[in-house]
Parts: sequence; structure tokens; C-alpha cells
Amino acid sequence: MTRADVVLPGPLAVVPSAKATEQLQWAPGALVAEFSELAARGTLPARMDLDRGQLILYTRRHVGFLYPNRGPRPPPWLAA
Repeated sequence: MTRADVVLPGPLAVVPSAKATEQLQWAPGALVAEFSELAARGTLPARMDLDRGQLILYTRRHVGFLYPNRGPRPPPWLAA
């Protein structure tokens, strides 16, 4: 496995699915808080699964499987 540091050009929005929210016992804020804490330190462990088109994020207690928004792309001025 190749390791590389990646700097995102802006914030990453995490919107838990209904299934994820249920699995987190209706408290997804704890997972998002862990992501935020690690990201603020610059140490958010993640990997890309190119076969499935997902970004996998790791915390001490959780693993998050993120998929890109399949809806229309935002206008360029919003994505910047």
C-alpha cells in the first residue's frame, strides 16, 4: 500500500445515511466530532478504495465509509 499525505482544498461535509445514524444509535455527532478532532490535528487516517469509489476514514472507535455526492455538481463558485 502506498502512503501519501493529502490536503483537501476545503472542508469535507459528512452527511450520515439513515443506516449509519441507526448504527450509531441516533447519535452521529460523536463520529463527526472524532473526525473533526483528528482533522484539526492534521492526523485523520484515511484510505481510498478506488474499486468501490469510497473514502474510508478511521477513528479510535469508528470507521466511516464516505461516498461522493451522486447529485448534480455544485456551481464552481460554491466549490471553491
